[in-house]
Amino acid sequence: MNGESHQFETFLVAGVNDNQLCLKGWHDRSIDQRTGISFRPTSKESIFQLRMEAGDLELVALVSAGVALCGGALRGELLFNEKPVGNFTLDSENWTLLRFPLSIAEEGWMSFSWRIHNPYIPHEILKNGDFREMGVNIAAIRIERKKQ
Repeated sequence: MNGESHQFETFLVAGVNDNQLCLKGWHDRSIDQRTGISFRPTSKESIFQLRMEAGDLELVALVSAGVALCGGALRGELLFNEKPVGNFTLDSENWTLLRFPLSIAEEGWMSFSWRIHNPYIPHEILKNGDFREMGVNIAAIRIERKKQ
């Protein structure tokens, strides 16, 4: 690296750069009326990319779920280059942080995906004509150096 400063897309923020980094399986941006937080809902599987540096890192995501609409806890997992990194269960509609350890061998663009085990369709509860398959709500994702 020869002392040069490198810019990495080590964060994804709904309303800032989500249109560039959210690839397949994402629904349109929305706003949480309770908090004013902008977010992107996932579908059953939603892919995003980040430009990563090498090292022992941690992916941190600010998420929520429509647990009242999915009949209980929302369950899923995060995949990195199509390999499972970790599972999650969300049993509250409050915004919460999820943390996943990563070990990156080389820098470059990396592919991640959220896979939802029990997606829901809002119309099944609300009878509102919304037949989208919904998963977790993502407000922001960032990469941090793993704390020693």
